[in-house]
Amino acid sequence: MASKRHHYWHANLARCAAGAALCASLMAQAAPQLDYVPGPRLPEDLVMLPGTGWVLASSMSLDKSVAGGLYAVSGQGAPLREVYPANAGSAAWDRQTYADCPGPPDPRQASPHGIYLHSRSQVHTLYAVNHGGRESIEVFKVELADGAPRLSWLGCVLLPADAYPNGVAALPSGGFVVTKMYDRSSPDGALAMLRGEATGALLKWTPAAGWSTLPGPALAAPNGIELSPDGRSAYVASWTRRQLLRVPLAGQADKPAALDLDFMPDNLRGLPDGSVLVTGQATDPAGLVACVHKGQNCPAGFKVVVVSPQMTARELYRSDDAQFTMPTVALPVGDELWIGSVRGSQIARVRSALPASRP
Repeated sequence: MASKRHHYWHANLARCAAGAALCASLMAQAAPQLDYVPGPRLPEDLVMLPGTGWVLASSMSLDKSVAGGLYAVSGQGAPLREVYPANAGSAAWDRQTYADCPGPPDPRQASPHGIYLHSRSQVHTLYAVNHGGRESIEVFKVELADGAPRLSWLGCVLLPADAYPNGVAALPSGGFVVTKMYDRSSPDGALAMLRGEATGALLKWTPAAGWSTLPGPALAAPNGIELSPDGRSAYVASWTRRQLLRVPLAGQADKPAALDLDFMPDNLRGLPDGSVLVTGQATDPAGLVACVHKGQNCPAGFKVVVVSPQMTARELYRSDDAQFTMPTVALPVGDELWIGSVRGSQIARVRSALPASRP
């Protein structure tokens, strides 16, 4: 793959192992300058389906007139495939686990945001933050049918009425943790978040106890989330504060450990050695708001860093490409990084300095 002069790798990272969109004006299409994988519209988040050549992508909807969905994207050249709502398997509602779910989501209003794949003993469960028709976590069983992924809806959990969710991560013992970016019941909630105020929290749901707010200080625009390998801590992207936080989940009210960054961190992806890939926009909240108000295709530039369990960061990749904007996630796929965005309908790909991951 040809490289661009405005992209570069830091060679000393070869030894490493592996926002929220609030305004419809952020939907402007990007003119590709990088190598791309054809993706769905607004591929905000990406996860790898282990042991296959498939990546699952959320297609977020920022315009109520256009529904989103979930898609399977091949790392081996197969056509893009919609797996929800189209081509979904028969609903297999787990009424015992999701007893308070009112029923399947309206496919005409689908708007998945952050997604998380939990795999155990060849059983794959996909959790998706949904803004379409209801604020909820939608849960799907993932199987292969004729060599392609197929999703069957298992149930849902409705968010508390005041919560605007962004990311979700499944707990090893059952249930999940969700990032609440701001209070939807506050008329100033979204604006306060963009000012960098501590508007958010981590919410925990289990089938036995339902919803609870994890102890600790309020968080500034918590965005992406990933769990430590032992499940005792969560890594959380504090989007407007430009920090990565490590937050204990085992009941402690300790202050989170914080790592300052020079970009706005969005989605997170865990790596086999416990490190975390952090991707986000190379700007600050003021710069983001300013360029949106001007109607420009911005902000330009993004970064991907890998953060160790000791909370030290190494820059893995950066770009100042003015065309590929508002990137949100990086995912290792083979010997490449695939980079999703809340703009356009393409997934960028760049050569990875990480050891190759098996697709």
